[in-house]
Amino acid sequence: MSPHPPEPTPRKGLAITSLVLGIASFAAFLGPFTGIPAILTGHVALRRARRDPAAYSGAGKAIAGLVLGYVSLLLGLPLMALVATLVMPQFLRMRDQALETRCTENLTRLSIAARQFAADHGDRYPTNFAQLASQPHIPGHLHCPADTVGDPASDPVGEGRGTDSMSYDLLQPGASLGESADKAVLRCPIHGTVVQGDGSTHPGKIGRKNKKKDRRG
Repeated sequence: MSPHPPEPTPRKGLAITSLVLGIASFAAFLGPFTGIPAILTGHVALRRARRDPAAYSGAGKAIAGLVLGYVSLLLGLPLMALVATLVMPQFLRMRDQALETRCTENLTRLSIAARQFAADHGDRYPTNFAQLASQPHIPGHLHCPADTVGDPASDPVGEGRGTDSMSYDLLQPGASLGESADKAVLRCPIHGTVVQGDGSTHPGKIGRKNKKKDRRG
């Protein structure tokens, strides 16, 4: 008579996975990054072990992984919330600085375009931004990246600030280059940045809450 075939060894890989993830989440303070997978795999492994113990084992390891996963969540989520409250203000400041830098680049480009326009029109600035809109790439520079009221337009038209795509103020419309050399000719009402007729840029501080009032009058 041939010997009986050996009984298959119950599988417990998923239970071990849950335990390892639970230990990692608890010991390394990884919180939900490994705690949630530990909980999910632990529940699946425990359900399999209870439903078919001949094919699956490791219920104890699955329970341990579940416990460690839940504990890591309870400890890790408040820690992550604290870290977020510390990091988020710095992130917002960096974002605002980047937007202000792009805004200043827009104003510089508009100042150059206005002086080029004056050189071709009797040394006088344009009377509105629409007169600059025909120059290459200028339409995209008429919108401040921090402006959430209007939308950038590929080809804005209209007189002065007649469209929402134009974020900036033209402060010396139609003035001569000589008259405006030491005066502010362009301004961003969101950041308060101004450009003088000589091309120099001067940063300013105007609260975002005043944006609609400044732009819409």
